[in-house]
Amino acid sequence: MKKNFIPTKLFFAATMMAAGMFGLVSCDDDDDVQEPTIDPIEPTMVYGDYAGLMTMTLAEAGDSADAAVADVKATVKDDSVCFSDFPVKDIVVSILGDEEAAEMIVEKLDPIHYAINYDATVAAAQDSVSLTFHAEPLQLVFNLPAEEGKEPQQFKVEVEIAATEKGTYSVADGRMKFAITAQNVLLSMGEMKVPLPTFIPTTFSFDLKKQ
Repeated sequence: MKKNFIPTKLFFAATMMAAGMFGLVSCDDDDDVQEPTIDPIEPTMVYGDYAGLMTMTLAEAGDSADAAVADVKATVKDDSVCFSDFPVKDIVVSILGDEEAAEMIVEKLDPIHYAINYDATVAAAQDSVSLTFHAEPLQLVFNLPAEEGKEPQQFKVEVEIAATEKGTYSVADGRMKFAITAQNVLLSMGEMKVPLPTFIPTTFSFDLKKQ
């Protein structure tokens, strides 16, 4: 009697075709899978309000443990870092050489507004923003304490500021770090500006956290 193997062959062929189709579908599904998109870092990420510390170090002292520290707040706009109340006590102390007199003067001063212009560039690693600063002189006007019955002596001071190193903004923690240096002080005497020979250059290092 002759046996018929056709059904078995057909079943085997159908199974192979189904497996092939499943493989094609799986490949198509793999092609549809897309890598998650990551938004590119933009210089505008630095905009906002910040709070942190400003450390003041005299050039001749280096990294002294006695460096003065002050709380500061700043607002970063599209072209500048703005301080609505820039700490100037140490500058006044350096000018007068008398901390007690400087304290009296600073207490009477209105808040000192100071802005530092900057250019921002995103790092190649897309993890930070580099900041190049263009600092303008800081202008101060204050009166020296006078004896009773005498007119107080007014001082007009121009502090020359330099920003030789670039600052950074870290995307991971929203922290901005940079430094500026008060290099020289000019006293206005009429139309003349006279350098103050006793002034010691002072570096202001900022460590600010985005709020």
